[in-house]
Amino acid sequence: MRNLSGLERQFLPRAGDLVVQPGELEDPIGDLVHSPEFRFVHRYPDRLLVLTTDRCFRYCRFCFRKHWTGRGLARFEEEDRQRLGSYLDQHPEVHEVILSGGDALTLPNAQLIPLLQIIRDRKRLVRLSTRLASLHPQRLDSELLSALERLGGIWWLHHVNHPDEIHEGFRSVVRDLFRAGVGQVSQSVLLADINDDPEILLELFGLLAGRGVKPYYLFYTDLAAGTSGWRLDLEDALDIWRRLKERASRLVLPTFAVDLPGGRGKVEVEANLLRIIEEGWVFQAPDGSEVLYPRAGVLKRVRKT
Repeated sequence: MRNLSGLERQFLPRAGDLVVQPGELEDPIGDLVHSPEFRFVHRYPDRLLVLTTDRCFRYCRFCFRKHWTGRGLARFEEEDRQRLGSYLDQHPEVHEVILSGGDALTLPNAQLIPLLQIIRDRKRLVRLSTRLASLHPQRLDSELLSALERLGGIWWLHHVNHPDEIHEGFRSVVRDLFRAGVGQVSQSVLLADINDDPEILLELFGLLAGRGVKPYYLFYTDLAAGTSGWRLDLEDALDIWRRLKERASRLVLPTFAVDLPGGRGKVEVEANLLRIIEEGWVFQAPDGSEVLYPRAGVLKRVRKT
């Protein structure tokens, strides 16, 4: 059997994917807690997350929205767009709309472009979170590029976890987006046996920064049900992060972040880690309270020297 790439291995089942460890959650980052309306997640005052579809180009085994994907909610129609417009009109504090799902770029142009128009007509920034560039680069057609250039105010967030994803199709998407005036950043997830090595991450972030894409977030793996086989012990994750910081500038380094369970918010791992106890890791939440991130079947890493 041929060796699988770092991209392919993210979609293969692992032993334990169907085993839910104590502390793992169906809704690990608390979308439902912060959903004032169907498909809308309003966790932070100035940002609104919109679940545009339940479809992705491929389905990551470590996904934190398994409760949402593949549920027959693929379309975002005129009624949904009108609801979004009304919600933004009623909430002037929202300055940015994050389109996710699923992957918003799986929507056809006939649904996606009017959705972007609704948001930009109200002068809100748009963040498109997507794996298009590595998985389906041909989706970025001339009609969509023209719309992105015309509308402006759109940021493209590439989800990319391994250097193998930076192929010619990915590079072509990056070039076309910059020509259309679209700002680009990236987010990655720290994954056991995929990118849990400072050398792999340095290569990934260097390739992105070299193309003008700012590495934005590196996430510690969420407490999604059945994901323990992808999640490192946090002490090992911090070791990797600190070794990265010794060797890379802030142009290349993202923010190392974790979404606290129960919808308590996103925080920087190193800055907000208060103490390590037998049950897990205690973080300071954005509201100043303490939140336990439990050890949910984490993997101990054989450290490389």
